[in-house]
Amino acid sequence: LTNRQALHTNKFYTNPLLGPGTNPIITHPFVLMMNGASPYGVSISCTEEFTLGPRIDSTRVKYFINIILKNMQVTATEFSSQNFQIIDVDDPGFSLTLKMSQPSSQASITMPIVRGMAYVTFEYKSATPRISTVHAVLSVNSQTSGAITGKRFEIKLNNGQTWLLYALNGDVTLELRGNELFGTQPITNVLRLTKKQSDSYANSLLDSHASVYPVGCQLKADVNGIKGTYTFLWEHKGDPTATLLHYTLPHHRQVISASSAQATPVQTLSPSKGPMVGYTGNVWIMTENSLSTMGFLAPRPPAPQYEDYIVEQLKKDITAGVNLGVTDYYFTGKAFHKYALLCLLADYYKETTLLEQCIKTLENG
Repeated sequence: LTNRQALHTNKFYTNPLLGPGTNPIITHPFVLMMNGASPYGVSISCTEEFTLGPRIDSTRVKYFINIILKNMQVTATEFSSQNFQIIDVDDPGFSLTLKMSQPSSQASITMPIVRGMAYVTFEYKSATPRISTVHAVLSVNSQTSGAITGKRFEIKLNNGQTWLLYALNGDVTLELRGNELFGTQPITNVLRLTKKQSDSYANSLLDSHASVYPVGCQLKADVNGIKGTYTFLWEHKGDPTATLLHYTLPHHRQVISASSAQATPVQTLSPSKGPMVGYTGNVWIMTENSLSTMGFLAPRPPAPQYEDYIVEQLKKDITAGVNLGVTDYYFTGKAFHKYALLCLLADYYKETTLLEQCIKTLENG
């Protein structure tokens, strides 16, 4: 990460920060992976396929596994090794900005990665496109080989998928060789990829909204009694006159205001969060009309007769400490959460010395 800043645990952007950074980045609906071998760049999966575990009954299974395939792979011919940086992440956890480059070249590709994005976006700078797939390419704009020039490309694969590729800043020439597309020269342009829909009107919307792309989001919230409103203000680049097309999850659609964003027939499945529907709108306003009272501790206080026992155990647990040096983000988050609850209990029982000791341990962790 190029900018030093405090990072949340268990966010979608943590995988590229750990180890070689090749574990999945799940944006819903896309699953992105940084390739650890040639072609060095990013793989994109959007399969809507699942493997189901053993059945509990006629309607439930014990688990399901997402099928992740390298449906599309995007890189530059100048890249001979995997070299990427996380330029920025936003605090609420909506987005990250990733930059691929090569030390011996001026070529680079910057990716604004935003949860719910309806396209995967690549900002090419002095880089020659190379786009491939693990499937066979049947045709590109109905051609089966050779050079194709344009701003929109339909890439038909033998797995039944067709992907749409858009160039936002002028024509691009790509040469089809086998299952790969190669640019004929370095470009400074914005390329966007998405999977074609089965509905013709949905595809016309993908075409008309491709010129604007998300780069982040600001979150605003307001509470008045039991009514709460939260707003997503999408930050975007590209055509300033165009409206953003972005995917919603089921819980968004339950509360989103039709005056701020409108549903479209653009649809897909997320890897784990249910059906996704594309909405148009640069601002989403969502209202909850019946908020519950919620704190960090349990809603009911501990029984008074157990107070002495709980405080005694609290002293032992805070003094003994907890391992906050776990290298895995998931279990590190669990450890910090466990210890933070001890701090809250020390505060609840007004054990000032214990609270100070607990907070100091957290800060040092």
